[in-house]
Amino acid sequence: MTDVALMRRRSIMRCFDRAADSYDSYAELQFQVGLQLVRAIQKQATGFLMSADVGCGTGLLTNQLVEHLSIARIFPIDISTKMVMRCQQNLLRHRKNCLVGDFNFLPFFSNSMELIFSNMTLQWSFDLVATLQELLRCLKVGGFLAFTLFVEGTLENVRELLNINSFYSTQFLNALLRQLPVEERLFETATHEKHFQDLWSLIAFFKKTGANYTAEKKSFSTMREYHQKIILSKGSHPINASFNVATCILRKIER
Repeated sequence: MTDVALMRRRSIMRCFDRAADSYDSYAELQFQVGLQLVRAIQKQATGFLMSADVGCGTGLLTNQLVEHLSIARIFPIDISTKMVMRCQQNLLRHRKNCLVGDFNFLPFFSNSMELIFSNMTLQWSFDLVATLQELLRCLKVGGFLAFTLFVEGTLENVRELLNINSFYSTQFLNALLRQLPVEERLFETATHEKHFQDLWSLIAFFKKTGANYTAEKKSFSTMREYHQKIILSKGSHPINASFNVATCILRKIER
């Protein structure tokens, strides 16, 4: 891992550490999208022996996975130590299986998992090819990889007001999936609108869910302009923010 990648990893980890106590109260969008993914997997298969919840956060969806998909053993894993501690508190079962780890370096044997689930996590990957290859390494042939992530077009209507990260395009995702040893069971995109009282509420949403890391650092002059926009927007009209989400369910095949 390069020094830059390590610094980014630590910054993302700190953001989610700080949000661990507030995440459940603010992550309605993430929970609803993840629950839809759980139900979509349920239409494909249930009764998994070994599975992983990669980017488990506080474990809200881990419980849903176990309940709806009849999972015998699940390993929740997250980059944030404090998120994992929350996950241990929230889980009804499998508390001892919670792990702190990076989705690019998973602590699982190759070909060991029947299901790998990841909700709203992979947009934080700076090398999605390497990340998906690592997830597939851990997956058995015939196993399922199911994930959601924000894609291009997310928050476009507030990009001028905020320092927004770039997101992968659906064209890039489609091209990438064609190169991998997978059978596509589901690939769809949807736009979710979320209402915020004002810009401050939107910023609070990012901070309270840990999604406030930005790779691009602003110059002093840009930061001054940025803060002026925020100050001027206080008391402005409500904001409807758009979140574009890609949902993928893949089955690993021999190639």
